[in-house]
Formats: sequence, C-alpha cells, structure tokens
Amino acid sequence: MKKAACVLIGVWLLSGCATPYKPNGFAFNGGFDSLELEPNYFRVVFKGNEKTSKERANDFALLRVSDLMLERNCSSFAVVKSSNDIKKGALVLPATQTSNSTITSYGNTTFAQTNTTPSNIRFIGSLEFPRSTIEARCSNETPNIDRGIYDSKFINNSLRSKYKIN
Repeated sequence: MKKAACVLIGVWLLSGCATPYKPNGFAFNGGFDSLELEPNYFRVVFKGNEKTSKERANDFALLRVSDLMLERNCSSFAVVKSSNDIKKGALVLPATQTSNSTITSYGNTTFAQTNTTPSNIRFIGSLEFPRSTIEARCSNETPNIDRGIYDSKFINNSLRSKYKIN
C-alpha cells in the first residue's frame, strides 16, 4: 500500500501542468505570495512547480505586482529589487521494501505490529522549482523601462493576454 502511494505521488509530481496564476497553495503547487512592506510598497514572490519556466515565474510575479498597483489606483510602478532563482530537488522512491510482522496473543486478544522499511532506494529524477521575487513601489512617474518604471495597466493587459488569463 505504501509503495503504491509513493508511486502515485511520483507520477503526480512528474506529470501535470505548470503552476497557474493563483495564490501560493499546497505542497508543490506553487503560486504567489504578496506582502505590503509599507504603504504602496510590496514584495511579491512567485514559486513555480517543476513544469514552470523561469520566464513564466517572472511574468507571474510582475502580473501580481501590476494587480496590486491597479487595486490602489497606481498608474505606474517602479521595480526596486528583483531576483530569480531555482530551488533544486530530487525525486527518490523505494525500489523494494521489507516488512516485519509480530503477532502476539494474550488470552482472547491478539495484537499485530508491522514495520515496513525501504531496502533499496531508486533515483527517479531531479526537479527544478523556479522562484521570482519582485519588490516594487507605486509611482506616478511616466513609464520608462530603462529606469524600471512600468505602466501598471499595460503590463497587466499584456501578461493576461500572453497567458490567456481573464
């Protein structure tokens, strides 16, 4: 039973789709987290699963920043800091396992104890989880990409169109 569960988890991790644009979720699903560090100054982190590209993670962090700015009627925003990195992991499953059982009887009652231990570990593959972090502040300056100042509405529309997000 445990071996079947491990195999199902492995198959689930290696199949599926890239992380959608959504708040950070359970386990390996990923998504965005937002924190307002001071009024109209945010840190946004987007964590992708193993199927998410670095570009998608960065775009979704930028999309979240633009959403936050539009909610606050900020026509533009300035990117103060940004970083992109990859968290690496490996998927390892037991190839075989051994079980030891002990059955003890006392009068009319019987107790059973089973211990299962993986006896051989098998490497399935390496996984990479992209993460993009952006700190941005609301700005009323004219957008200028060379200075890291973006048009909130334009970025929002452009990225929603690119990824077909309503």
